Amino acid sequence: MQNALQRVLSAAAAAHFGVRLIEAVLVALATLLIASFVRARLRRLLLRTRADVGLTALLDNIAFVAVIAFGVLIVATLILGTASLTALAAVAGASGLALSLAAQDILRNFVAGVYLLLERPFRIGDQVSVRGIDGTVETIQVRTTVLKTATGLQVMVPNAIVFTEVVTNRSAYNLQRGTIRVEVSGEPFEEIGQRLLDALQTV
Repeated sequence: MQNALQRVLSAAAAAHFGVRLIEAVLVALATLLIASFVRARLRRLLLRTRADVGLTALLDNIAFVAVIAFGVLIVATLILGTASLTALAAVAGASGLALSLAAQDILRNFVAGVYLLLERPFRIGDQVSVRGIDGTVETIQVRTTVLKTATGLQVMVPNAIVFTEVVTNRSAYNLQRGTIRVEVSGEPFEEIGQRLLDALQTV
């Protein structure tokens, strides 16, 4: 009698595990479909706003991985149960906290780089000045902004500095004020005026 009861309980447990396994497979498939949809939708939205191509690829990949991670969490809950999942989540949380503390400068520059790529306070080719460094913007990366100075030096400025410091964009407007120094000779004023007009037309 006891053996028969054990066999029944074992069969019931196996059937219950089989149901949970089927549910986990269905959740995994649904997660893949939702992640692909979210990534495609986000990519279309960012391209419509004319966001940077590199930023678009980065953000839609982050969205895809986030949905997949959420799906994996649900699948683990169905297969392992709540108790095992709680222990796994505690270990993952502690590891994530340690990693974030160790890489907080990198994360700060990353967030600032995403903001710069989204807001576009300056573009590639603009003449900017930050922390007393004047240069032309060569690239805007996720972690650094690369400037080329008038002397041919390459300066890599962390995006966190660009995000928090005062940045002067000398190419934001088409019109800029300049200074022209003129030395007047003994020529008649009319000729000097005409020569000035001719010189200004070439600028």
